Amino acid sequence: PEWGVILNGVSIGRITDAQYAEIRRTVLRNGRIAFEQLGNMIQTGLTAAAKALSNLPLILVWTLLFATVAFPEDLVSLVQETQRASVQEILAFLRDLAPLAIALSGAAMGLLALLGYDFGYRDCYREAVDRMVRQHCKVAAVGTLDLIQMDTQKKG
Repeated sequence: PEWGVILNGVSIGRITDAQYAEIRRTVLRNGRIAFEQLGNMIQTGLTAAAKALSNLPLILVWTLLFATVAFPEDLVSLVQETQRASVQEILAFLRDLAPLAIALSGAAMGLLALLGYDFGYRDCYREAVDRMVRQHCKVAAVGTLDLIQMDTQKKG
């Protein structure tokens, strides 16, 4: 089979199935690209963790505001108990609260991911394959690359 190569909606050439498979094989066996992808995944994780940590105070403030409106009498008793509590009791309470805060941050990160926030993730393999296909077609322009299967059977 043969593939039509489309860049930003414009046909720029053709590539055989064997040539495309060889490009993909070359990219998958390239250790530099694997290392680049690993670094990008680590960077993405660090970005997500930093975003979660920076959002944690905001989440806690909104949780406290919600608790104030929804459960005002419980919040008053919690404040009174906190005033009477020792430092060790407060630290124990915060340790018990940490898993909930982490879960809320994780849920917020999941929601951001569902809404399309990518945290800086790049598919280095896809970028390398696209670059090599553009080189095969002798095109320097960068953009959205699509392949469509061409009908190679003769009619008649």
